[in-house]
Amino acid sequence: MSSLLLKTSVKRLTVMPGGKPPYNPSELLSSEKMSALLKDVQSRYNDRYTVIDSPPPKLTAETSVIARQVDGVLLVVKYGSTPRKEVAELIDIIGKDKILGIITNWADTSNTYRLYRKHIRRK
Repeated sequence: MSSLLLKTSVKRLTVMPGGKPPYNPSELLSSEKMSALLKDVQSRYNDRYTVIDSPPPKLTAETSVIARQVDGVLLVVKYGSTPRKEVAELIDIIGKDKILGIITNWADTSNTYRLYRKHIRRK
């Protein structure tokens, strides 16, 4: 296991790269070996979070398989592109109790920061 884990320059951040996509990802991710791997990583680093990056649920079945094996899920949605209905469906599929939060990416924040800077200058 230690040979698979890479230390980083960020304190308390260890990474396990994914490697090449397997022939049968859903079968592999739902296997006993995957469950054992997750338990090993979680027990090895019980003072940290274990984060698994997965493809969008609409593209592959792997995300649903992973969601069943983890304690919580962060949904990442593209701002202005991902329909609310799709997000609601994902929450229903994964389970509201497992959703830790929703992160929006690709949001245009340029105006937000400009207004914030203007507010700071006034003080």
